[in-house]
Formats: sequence, structure tokens, C-alpha cells
Amino acid sequence: MKLEYLFYYCAPNRRSDRTVIEMILSWTREEASLISGNWQGASEHINRQPDFRSSGFTALAVSPSSEPVDVLQGFCRLLAQTALAYQQACGHRVDWHRIEVEPGRGSAMIVFEHEETSVGEQAGLAALLLMEEAFHEVEFDLGERRPEREFSAFIEQFKKHATSLVQPKDTGAIISAAGKLGVPVIKLERDPYEAVKGDFRIRMNSMLMLGHCAHRQVIDGTFAIERSGKAAPLLGTGHQTLQAAQSLGIPAVAPGDNVQPSHSLLLAGHEPCFLKDLRTGDLETSGISGDIVSMCAQASHALDVGMLEVQLQCVSNPGQPVSLSGARVVRINPAPRLDELCGDAEQVMADAAERFVKWLVPAGAGSRIPIAAVTGTNGKTTTSRMIARIMQACGWQTGMQCTDGRYFNGELLESGDSSTLMGHYRLFEDRRVEAAVLETHHRGMAEYGFAFDWCDVAVCTNVTHDHIGYSNIHSVAEMGVLKRSLPERARKCAVLNADNPQCLAMAAHLSVPVCLVSTRLSAVELQSTDPAPIYLCVLEHIDGQDQAVFYSASGQEPRRSVIMPVAHIPATFDGMAKFNISNALQAISASKVLGVADDRIREAMSGFSMGVSNTPGRINFYEGLPFRVLVDFAHNPDGALQLADFANKLEVTGKRIVAFSSFRSDETIYGATDSISGRYDHYFVKEYGLPPGYKSVVFPRPKGMVINMICKRLAENGIADQDVTVISDEMEAVEAALNYAQEGDLVVLMLGYTGMEVIEEFMSNYVQQYRARHT
Repeated sequence: MKLEYLFYYCAPNRRSDRTVIEMILSWTREEASLISGNWQGASEHINRQPDFRSSGFTALAVSPSSEPVDVLQGFCRLLAQTALAYQQACGHRVDWHRIEVEPGRGSAMIVFEHEETSVGEQAGLAALLLMEEAFHEVEFDLGERRPEREFSAFIEQFKKHATSLVQPKDTGAIISAAGKLGVPVIKLERDPYEAVKGDFRIRMNSMLMLGHCAHRQVIDGTFAIERSGKAAPLLGTGHQTLQAAQSLGIPAVAPGDNVQPSHSLLLAGHEPCFLKDLRTGDLETSGISGDIVSMCAQASHALDVGMLEVQLQCVSNPGQPVSLSGARVVRINPAPRLDELCGDAEQVMADAAERFVKWLVPAGAGSRIPIAAVTGTNGKTTTSRMIARIMQACGWQTGMQCTDGRYFNGELLESGDSSTLMGHYRLFEDRRVEAAVLETHHRGMAEYGFAFDWCDVAVCTNVTHDHIGYSNIHSVAEMGVLKRSLPERARKCAVLNADNPQCLAMAAHLSVPVCLVSTRLSAVELQSTDPAPIYLCVLEHIDGQDQAVFYSASGQEPRRSVIMPVAHIPATFDGMAKFNISNALQAISASKVLGVADDRIREAMSGFSMGVSNTPGRINFYEGLPFRVLVDFAHNPDGALQLADFANKLEVTGKRIVAFSSFRSDETIYGATDSISGRYDHYFVKEYGLPPGYKSVVFPRPKGMVINMICKRLAENGIADQDVTVISDEMEAVEAALNYAQEGDLVVLMLGYTGMEVIEEFMSNYVQQYRARHT
């Protein structure tokens, strides 16, 4: 039995809204037979584990029938429940799992909940090791994930590690309350964040961020760090809390008096929540009133804290006047530990947590910003940039995360791929941002999860053959299912490219309103699809021009809006760049659904052009030479074909020359080569530019193999040897292609991971040197 994949989802994800571990296992028929034959003894062995006794775990509860499929399902369910039991035994509150067995493929997906990633991972490995011990005749291949320690030592280390990372119960109650109220929560001590440690911390494993951007509130335990700053000095014990009580006009014991409290009053959202008799442990949740209660409520307002515990010493019922109860403050605690106060009274704790969240985010205050999320094989970055430009035209302070970096109002704040989970979280930390555009890379969806539980609008530009073979995705159809997980999280609308079969097929699986976009089909044709879309965006020939037209059927009568001629969008190059027409229609659709006015869309799109500063690596022309130079990162079959079609529409008096390579799967490389074959006059074949030291684990190939594959395919496609030049190094091939070019030629440079800074510097130097040589 082999552990093929292990994914750690640390946010809402394609499998669940919970944080989960996903295992992919494979086995042979012989191994399945051995599992069936050893089930009874193995189950008894697992039941004897002392770590499971407190959790009430019983392996025999999942005993299968003798059917082969049932045996494998039983094994997988047992594995998932064992992983949960290990976590539960250490205090982690997890209970959800899911399995999918594919007998024909001899594999299964096992998904189980975790609260902390490393604990979930180790629990999964512990479960596998225990299964290996129980089903001792089956060989388990864990690869590099097999622990170096002996099983017993590994378990002891796991228990110590897991126990130190238990989330407090009241933190869990706050998260649940926020979910109930629709307030987004990010755990700041869980992956991909690292725990902040220090004496200033109130309670480890409890730091949360509630709300996005300007709405965000950071809490440590039950203390709002920024909002309740004036109460921070009271986080200690002793004289300061007594002085604070006296300054607020509340009777207090004298400093130095050794007085033990008799009652504890908890206020949440400035209102009394419960009164606890510390002598008996009894909780009173109704009818809590009296002078001292009113005084404490006033103190809560004055300190502006969401929760306040006031420990009292009373000679009689605290609800009586102070003159009779003798109530005096012993301590004021602005960061009470709800779970310790409430004990097993979970509903009382839940009510207090909900009041706390309502104090943090009052009704009508808002906790979210508009989010447009964009995925797809090609075009997602350009589409994201178009949407961001439209948002800016509306006056929104706009944040954008994409494969090029982190942006605010079009200004690059940080370069590097920001299109996955941590990049998106970084945007939500920025208080300036009022609207967000999140390019969402397939790997982030496949392996990490989403930074949000839902977005307003989700766009899928297309699904084509690229990235196949990674993240347990083995076909375009499977990639389509993966990318569908983004529009499944849209609330207002899913914008789908109807010209792409995989995108169009998503509509039938979505419960959210759908907008279908097409550059080929008419509104009538799109409206006849099943299910019928609520919104449409198409091209219509009006007044002699192809114009973007948006249809909405969301009201009582369908509405038609003629937005603008697509030739007026500079990025379409007078309509020659068909791929950017599609991108523009999708950006327009997302913006319309968000409520953007047509004139703001026209304003933004009429100024959106392709260039190094605006769309680096995507249709970048370099001038200053007697021939034109076009740089683009296209490398997969669809991207290469779209680029070649565009290059052939450009007016060129000389030759069309391309410097080309591709990578990833054989199908991608051959498909991209087919896309360029016959569409250029000369081919410079090179290695795909990869980062230094990069080695593909999925598609390992010796140097020169990709070049040989491309050259062989070019020959098969009828390209003559004299029209092909092989230069391995990417930048040397670029220079050779430029040196080969003559006046009137077009040189298309299809580059790999060579950074735009490198290309910019190279092209600047090349133009200067060329001019110097020819002056």
C-alpha cells in the first residue's frame, strides 16, 4: 500500500469548509485481500491502544462486510477515524471525515479534519503506522514521509506536540459565533501564519483576525488588541485593577488585603452575561441586576472591552444594593477565559461568544469587502488586472493579488507570485483596501485552500491542457472539477467562458447565478443552454463595429446594455487579439454584477493597454529597432495558438520569427509545438527558462530532451531543418533571434521563468548597442 499524496488544507477548501488533511492511497488486489483476511485481529489490536480509551473510539464500529469494496471502504474509514482519535486524545476538537474509494483504480481519497496542520499531518502518519502494525502482512510505502523514530517514540513526541497546540474552547466558540453571524475569521496562529510568542501574549493558540481590511479586528483570547488598548494595563493582576475600579467609582477591596472573591460577574458586549458563584460553581444567567452590576457595565463601556470579568467579594446576594450586599471588586479582568469560567456550560459560553462578536462587529457595520476571484489556465492575470482597473475607476481603494505580485491601486507593493492563500491573506490585512481582486492559482486550490469562505463574483476564463500531472490532477476534466471549486464559492455570480467546454460544463453544477460569456455565440444561443444563465455578455455587430453587450434577466424584464466597441479597448489591438476580447468581456461581466456603472467600465477599459508596466510578460512590444519584438510568457497549447494567431494578424512586411520552448507534460510540449508549427517562418528552439536549481519532480527530464522533442515534432509537422535553429540557453537564443531579424520582421519571444527585470535590462541594452552599431 502506497501513500501517493498528502495535502494539508489550512483554510476552506475544495473538500470542505473545515480544515482537513487529504490522503491518496493506492493498493494491489493482493493487499486488499490481506486486509480483508486480517480485519478482526487488526481491529482488536487498534482497540487496545491506550490513547483511544478516553475518546471512546472503537475500530470494530466500522467493521465491513466481506465484499471487496466494503473492505476497502472499511479500511479507509478506520484510517480516518484513527487519525481523528489520535487528535481527540490530545484535546483537539475534530470529528469530520470523508472517504471516496475507486476500486477500479485501486485507490482512495481519505479526508479528515484537523485544527492545526502539523498535528493533523502527524495524526495521519500515526494512523498509517498503527494500521501497518495492525495489518502486519501488508507492506506500507510512506516514502520520505516515514518518521525516523520508532512508532512508540513517534507517538510520545506527537502527544507532546499536539497537546501544546490545543485551541482554547472559547476561541472555538468565537469562531463558531463569527461563522453564524457571517463574519470572516482568519486564524493567525495556524498555517500559513506562524505563532507570535512573547510575554505580551494573553493566550497561545487563540489569536484571530475577524473581518477583512478596514473591518478587521485582531483578538488575543477574548481581548481586542487594538480597540481595547486603554484596558491593556489591566491585563496584569494586583493594584492596577483595583485602582482602575476605584477610578471608575466601583467599590473595591484595599490593595494588600488578602480577600478571596465569592462571585465572578461576566459582561459581554457591555451587558451582564452570567454571574458565577465561585464557592458552588453555580451559574446564574438571567435576572442579573443591582447597583454593582450597573457599575460594572459602565466600567465595561469606559474601558471599551468586549468581555469583562469582575471578581467580587460579597457578603450576600450581589443583586442587592451595595449597602446590603457589601460587594467589592477584587479584580477586573478584561481578557477572561470563558472556557474556564463556563466549564461544561457550552451554551452559556456560546451565548457570551456571540455577544462578543456582535460587539466587535455591530449590526450594519460590515465585516467584508467586495471580492472578485479569478481562475483559469490562460488569461486570469490580464482579466484580474482589467477588473482591478474598473474598480479603481469607481473610486474604490483596490487591492489585487496575482502571479506578478501584490498591488494597491495599480502600484506594485511586492513582486512574486501572490495568487495563493498567503498572498490573499496579506491583502485582507491591509486596512486601506476597499475592494479586492484575487487571481486564484490552481495549485492554491488543489493544495492549500481559499482565503475566504465566499466571494462575491468568481470568474473562470478557461480550462485547457496545462499543469496536468501535478497535485493529483491527471486530466483536463479533473482540472475542470478543481477549478469549479472557485465559482462554487461565489455568492452573487459565477462568470464562465461559454467558448470553453470545461467552463460551460460547470454551469450545471452551480447553485449561484451564472453569467455566460462568448465571443462566438449569440445571446439567443446562450440563453438556450441548460441551465439558462441569468446574465450574458456577447459581441454584437452594431453601427459597423463589434460591441460588448451585457444582458441581465435578474429583474422582471431582461435588460440589455451596450457597453462599448471592443476595438476601443487598447488591449484588443483593434479587435485582433481575440483572447483579450474574451478577457475583457469577462471583466466587464464581473464588474456589472458588482454594480459598476457602464460609464465607469468604459472609462477604465478604454485606457487599458498591454505593456510591460501594466501587463508584464503578456503581449509586450519593444520598439526602437527596425523590426518589431513581441515578448509573451505563453507556453501551453492554447496560449501558443492564441499568440500565433495574433502574430499572424499583425502587419509584417518581413518574416515572422519565434524563439520557443515549453515544459511540463509531453502532451503540453507536443501540443504547444503543434500550435506554432507552420505559423512562423523561422524557429529558434531553446530550453524553457527555469529558476536556477529547479528540478521537476513530476516530469524529470535530462537537459536537451525537451529540445529534441520539439525539433522532432516540428519535423513531423513539415518544418524544414533549415528553418530551425537550436540554441539551448534561453537568453542566448533570444539574442540569436534578434540578431537574425531584418528590417520589417516580427520576432516573437516566448519566454519561461526569466524575470521581466532581466528582459527589460537585456532589451534596453540590446537596443542601445544596436543603434550604436548602426549609427
